[in-house]
Amino acid sequence: MSRTPQLDRADFVFNANDTHWLANLAAPLEGYPKTHGVDRVPQSLRTRTNVWALTTTGPGSPSGEDGRFTVEELGDTVLSNQSIAVELLRDAVVARCQGVTTVEVDGATVDISEALQPARGLGRRPKPRQRRRARLARIHGGVRRPPPRRQGLPVRGRL
Repeated sequence: MSRTPQLDRADFVFNANDTHWLANLAAPLEGYPKTHGVDRVPQSLRTRTNVWALTTTGPGSPSGEDGRFTVEELGDTVLSNQSIAVELLRDAVVARCQGVTTVEVDGATVDISEALQPARGLGRRPKPRQRRRARLARIHGGVRRPPPRRQGLPVRGRL
C-alpha cells in the first residue's frame, strides 16, 4: 500500500479522472509505479477547470471573497458550466470577431452578426439565483421517468 498514491490535506484534494499526480498543486504525487498513472503530463481541460475553481479566490470566484466554499457555492460550482477553455479563449475569440459581421463560406457571404452575440457574453457568470433556476430547469427538464410498471407482469421477458 505504500506504493499507492495517497494524499491527506486540510485544504483540498481532488480527482477529475486524470492522473493522480495533481490531486493538489501544492503537493504533487510523484514517483509512483506507472500502473497508477504518470507524472508531469499535460492535464485535461476538466482537471484544469477543477484546479482553477479550487484555487481562484476573491470577488466573483467560485469560493467567494473569503476563499472558502459554502455548501451553496460548492453546489453552484459543481453544477456550473464554467470551463477553463472559455476563460482561456473568450477574450481572443471576441477580439478576433470585433467589427466582423460577415464571412465567406464556400464562396457565399454569410452574416454572422447574430451568432457573435453569445460569444461576447461567453463565460460571464450569471447571478447565483439565475444559476440555481437554470440548474433546476436543466435537472427537472432533463429527467425522464420510466412508465409505471404493473405489479406481477413480466417486463421485456423477465420475471
